[in-house]
Formats: sequence, C-alpha cells, structure tokens
Amino acid sequence: MPGMKHAHSVVLSALLLLLLSACGSSNSALSGPHGDTIRRDSPRLVGDWADAETGTIFHVEMVDGVAQVTSIVDSDGEVFDIREQGWKDGHLTWTYHVPSTGYVNTFVVTNIGTEELGSTWSGTGGEGTERLLRQ
Repeated sequence: MPGMKHAHSVVLSALLLLLLSACGSSNSALSGPHGDTIRRDSPRLVGDWADAETGTIFHVEMVDGVAQVTSIVDSDGEVFDIREQGWKDGHLTWTYHVPSTGYVNTFVVTNIGTEELGSTWSGTGGEGTERLLRQ
C-alpha cells in the first residue's frame, strides 16, 4: 500500500497544480485587455500622441509627478473638453467630450511602447482598440 499513498500524493499534487494554474489564467483573464500595470510616473508617457485613425492629438505631461492628459485637439483644430482623467487599476484613463458632435469617449492606455501606446476606447461611437502614435 505504500505505492498507493505515493500515487495518491502524485495525483493530488497534479490536481493542485492544475487548479492553481487555472486560477492564475483566470486572474490574467480578469485583467483582460488592459495588460500590465503602467507606472504613473513613467516619463515614457509624456508627449504628444496621435490617434492613428483620426489624427486627434492627446497631450500628456507630468503634473505633480504623475502623467496626465492635459489637452486633446482634433486634426481640424477643435479642442475637446477633458471631462475626467486619472489612473484606474494601474492604467492612465481619460474621458472627453467633443463639442461639435456631443460625443463622449473614454480611453484606457493598455500598453506602452517606445513609439506607440495601445488603448481601448468606449463611448458614444461604440468601442474598440486604438493605437496612439508618438509625435
């Protein structure tokens, strides 16, 4: 019977490992499309970022040591109103209003590259993903 104890132990260990790995992937799924946490004081966020589709420019600067969106200007020069911005769950987020259309959209930065920010957006026009390119 000592062999049976070892076999049970191996099976239980394998099940525990399988269960733990399933929990780990479930936690990853909960973070969803938002990827890894981005540091609030990352100097890589500072600068002008253009929406690859619309040309809208999002200006990010450090305010009291924290990266914040401080202005949004459309490709035609229209200035969008920043309704809300800050950090949620380790991601730079902002909500803005487009005066000419009444649209309200929220962006969430999901990842940061050298020359590109990945983001998700949602609002009046729907939802999706967007690339913001360093200018």
